[in-house]
Amino acid sequence: MSDAAVTREARLRARGEVYHWLSAAFAQPEAEILDPEFFRLGREAFAKAYPAMDLAGFDVLAETWAVPDPARLLVLQREYTRLFIGPAQASVRPYESCYFGEDKIMTARTQAVHALYAQSGVVFDGQRGTELPDHVAVELLFLAFVYSGDTGHTPDESLAIAQAFLQEHAGQWMPAFAAQVIAATKQPFYRVAAELLKTVVSA
Repeated sequence: MSDAAVTREARLRARGEVYHWLSAAFAQPEAEILDPEFFRLGREAFAKAYPAMDLAGFDVLAETWAVPDPARLLVLQREYTRLFIGPAQASVRPYESCYFGEDKIMTARTQAVHALYAQSGVVFDGQRGTELPDHVAVELLFLAFVYSGDTGHTPDESLAIAQAFLQEHAGQWMPAFAAQVIAATKQPFYRVAAELLKTVVSA
């Protein structure tokens, strides 16, 4: 394999790590996102996959989170609930199906996404496995698997699958989702994650 091919494959894997980071950021908060290593590895992936990206906001957030705060996970869990669950209605809908006409879940778009996962041989476990297929964290994890080569495809095939998914699904609604999160949250973690997501899916 040539040096150029190795570099290209490494860039694709870095994109997989970026999407894995974003998936964790928009899943229900767990302790892993409090770990400074989560930020260190995420920054490395963003810098490798998107060398021109402005990571100043990411760096400020990582520096802040380097100082332990026992209440931080609870604060994030409450903000996640307020933004994406409710009590009455979510401030921001985290499902693809809600961005195309009617504010409904479990539409034909949900089924189309599920079929794509099955066709690619991707099975989700853990928390992502309990979410609907078109939840933002699940779609991002699918892109992480594809870019990382975990679906058994060649790099060219993986790139084609990821680009098609971005054009037909994630790229059609996640910029609007990210803009809504930026407008709705005062929590720096979600604002920075949404800014990164908007940049990545629009690239």
